[in-house]
Amino acid sequence: METRTFYSKNSFKAIIFILLAFGVICLVTIKSSIYSIRRDQQVIITQNGIIVGDAVTDPGLHFKIPFFQKVHYLDQHLIYDWNTDQIQVTSLDGISLSVELNLSWKIGAPIKYFQTSEAESNISILFETIFASAAESVVSSKKANEIWVIDNDIHGKHTKLKNDIVDEIKNLTTPLLKKSGVEPINLEIKGKPGKNQGDVVKAPG
Repeated sequence: METRTFYSKNSFKAIIFILLAFGVICLVTIKSSIYSIRRDQQVIITQNGIIVGDAVTDPGLHFKIPFFQKVHYLDQHLIYDWNTDQIQVTSLDGISLSVELNLSWKIGAPIKYFQTSEAESNISILFETIFASAAESVVSSKKANEIWVIDNDIHGKHTKLKNDIVDEIKNLTTPLLKKSGVEPINLEIKGKPGKNQGDVVKAPG
């Protein structure tokens, strides 16, 4: 009788252990299957590093394949600010010019942005490359008198970039930003003639 009782107690403990282990596995599986999204968020799902489906933007609870699929959260409405250090470029007639850009942006195409941010170690480096290339392309093809003008206002005389130069740089950079999933909200461009040739002024437009 004592031997049977011993085996019965061990069997009961084994059953309890199995049930507890099964319960833990179920809880972990369920937790890994569910994710939630706030109103200001959007989600990219990947499996083995590959994007699965479209971006998920509806707030609330959502399901995914447990353990195999990974959730990546992105902001949906947040506006970011970015500005460059002064980019040094030279006009067609050899006059130096410093260009500074201030960009307000948000994530416009989440999948494109996710792919870009995964490929680029730093999104700021991508921005700087895009703007430096555009500024160089525009300025190097024109003479200095085609790039800036002397303007008179309540502060006196100062040098500023011409509107068409600002527009050209914007027209070159905007498609490249959108191709990377970035939606430009506002782009300000400032120009500074070479050393001792003028002060930094905000370009119109």
